[in-house]
Amino acid sequence: MLLEANSLLHMEEAIRTPEEFVKLHEWVFYRVAYHQNNGDIDVSTAQAIIKRIQTRNLYKYVDEITIAYDQIDRFKEMKATDIAEAIFNCCPDTSTGGKRVRREDILVHKCNINMTFGKLNPVDNIWFYNHFQQVNNV
Repeated sequence: MLLEANSLLHMEEAIRTPEEFVKLHEWVFYRVAYHQNNGDIDVSTAQAIIKRIQTRNLYKYVDEITIAYDQIDRFKEMKATDIAEAIFNCCPDTSTGGKRVRREDILVHKCNINMTFGKLNPVDNIWFYNHFQQVNNV
């Protein structure tokens, strides 16, 4: 939602300035939700996301897997579509002979959450704001 509404909220600039960042709170949600799309800034995609959140029309989270760092190369070549197809093929048929799940119902998102540091500790590269100093690596 924030990415879709960046043209209205200017979030990319706000997250880089501590003075602006601390001003961000729930008004961001309401400003997007009640913005009148009159042609200058279109946030209809972000508003559709907000509507889905408000009506609890959310995706169902099913599962995740964690792959050991030394095994990651075995899985890099696998495509998300191949994984989705394998999941679909494992879904049981109903008594009427049809699947309860449609292929388009299965969404697979492959992501790598290691902060691009591999085996290194990502916390060593986190920067904290200290009002006595502009930037402080703790």
